[in-house]
Amino acid sequence: MNLYLLSYNAIQVLGWSFVLSCWANNYLTSESPLTTAYEATYFPLQIFQYAAVLEVVHAALGLVKANPVITSVQVASRVWLVFLSGYVLEGAQSYFYSQMVVSWCFAEIIRYLMFTFKELGLTPPYFLYWLRYSAFYILYPTGASGEVGVMYNTLPFWASTGKWSIFLPNVFNFSFSFEFFIKAMCVVYIPGLYTMMSHMARQRKNALRKYKTQ
Repeated sequence: MNLYLLSYNAIQVLGWSFVLSCWANNYLTSESPLTTAYEATYFPLQIFQYAAVLEVVHAALGLVKANPVITSVQVASRVWLVFLSGYVLEGAQSYFYSQMVVSWCFAEIIRYLMFTFKELGLTPPYFLYWLRYSAFYILYPTGASGEVGVMYNTLPFWASTGKWSIFLPNVFNFSFSFEFFIKAMCVVYIPGLYTMMSHMARQRKNALRKYKTQ
């Protein structure tokens, strides 16, 4: 048992549960819960999502069996969306933000619970194991579409301000449209989601078969 990894995963379970409880409390008490979800969840969301950068370090140091490059891409995409939600409020003050955050919460609670059982040297209950390899059928599409929605809602901001874009003429004779970049990212999600779900579907068959033979 690695006490550090056990502590990290257990704290993440509690952290994402807290984010979800903040969202739920806001949903039940606010007169306009979808537009106030950002205010209710953004601070703890930053803490526990940014903390996931440690997972890149874990992979790089060999503390966990994970590809550091793939882990970096996965974590970076989440960190980017959290940052974007705070930088351009039009992206966060919508239904899509809630959809994204709730999907992340359920996915992370399940994932970190599995890791916690692993560090304790215990076999997780079948229901949790089944959720780990089945919930993605719902959480991947809802999470991905929420992420795309958050990015899409920021497009008017980039178009009107021109921030982070490079315009001609300039000394390098080079132009770059950040608005177009965001649009391209939204399009890339389509094949990306298909690839991820196909990979998880293959993993699911092997994982559930393995559990039944334990």
